[in-house]
Amino acid sequence: MHIGVSAWRLHGQRMGIGRYIEYILRHWGTMLAPDERVTLFLHEPLDTTSLQLTDAFRTTILRPKMTNALWENLLLPRAARDVDVLFGPSYTLPLTYSGRSVVAIH
Repeated sequence: MHIGVSAWRLHGQRMGIGRYIEYILRHWGTMLAPDERVTLFLHEPLDTTSLQLTDAFRTTILRPKMTNALWENLLLPRAARDVDVLFGPSYTLPLTYSGRSVVAIH
């Protein structure tokens, strides 16, 4: 399985949803089967060493940087078309995304 994560909230000081994403990724790292992988979709490069992620995790930078709503609705759907499920950890998903998805409402 290939999981995509809208992970833009990992940037900056991690509070609230950013901290939630950090902890869920660490936990997933202990649960993933050898053939499973996770792609983190981000606005800009991120130093992931503090996240202690396994080799199953990859980052994909989607440019150009836009407001979060535009980035999520214009760039993310095309980038996530090859994932098996797209995870939106911060209340929203792209309006035009037609694949399988999960959204977290806190």
